[in-house]
Amino acid sequence: MTAFVLVPGTHMGGWLWREVAGRLRQAGSEAYEATLTGMGDRRHLAGPQTDLETHTEDLTQLIDHVDAPEVVLAAHCYGSYPVLAAADRRPERVSRIVYVDAPLPQDGCSVLGQVREQMQDEVTRAGMLRRAAEAVDGWRMIPPTPAEERNAANLTGVSQEALVRLNRLAAPQPLGTLT
Repeated sequence: MTAFVLVPGTHMGGWLWREVAGRLRQAGSEAYEATLTGMGDRRHLAGPQTDLETHTEDLTQLIDHVDAPEVVLAAHCYGSYPVLAAADRRPERVSRIVYVDAPLPQDGCSVLGQVREQMQDEVTRAGMLRRAAEAVDGWRMIPPTPAEERNAANLTGVSQEALVRLNRLAAPQPLGTLT
């Protein structure tokens, strides 16, 4: 039986993967929807010290607690950063990595560094860099506004109901995870 660890992107929790996880379970697989520190129902655990290392440790611990001998890691967006770091720490446990609308992290380059250099969608790039520069308390990046999300290329085909849920459940992203 295949065990999937599903990792969301910025501002999101494991709730993002609810429907996918249900389908995987119906097909006979194990599915674990990761919620990283400071996101989703764990948003109260965020602080100025929350960074990529925190999220990497979250995933490493989750991998360690899955009974299956091997896992498939699925990463959406920012999730590719902690996924690759956790896979590097547990290579014997990770059979495959799946990227879902996610960048391929470059060694030594932060999320914001890659956004500046590589993101093609000007509206999304400008919005993300602006929100990072305006971080609340110097460490929390607010989620994009509904208008920014509707204009984002990666939301093509998203239902209005899903967009409402996304806006309602989105959490501020600890800036340390992106720098």
